[in-house]
This record gives sequence, C-alpha cells and structure tokens, in this order.
Amino acid sequence: MYNLCREVSIFTTLTHHILSIRKQYIANIEAPECFHYIIWDIY
Repeated sequence: MYNLCREVSIFTTLTHHILSIRKQYIANIEAPECFHYIIWDIY
C-alpha cells in the first residue's frame, strides 16, 4: 500500500508540474479569456 501511495504522490507531483508549465505557456499566448479561466480553475 505504501508503494501505491508513493506512486500516486509522484504522479500528482508530475501532473502539477506539467499543469504549471502549461499554465505559463498559455498565459504567454493570447488565449481566449474563458479558456484562460478554465486553465486557472484546474490549477
């Protein structure tokens, strides 16, 4: 069970990191406001 929790933790960390990068990328381009808000809601 510990290994499973550890893998989930790693997966969550990676997902969080990827979302942060994507959020920064989208913030740099002129995305539609609604889409921009959706990305911020995910984070």
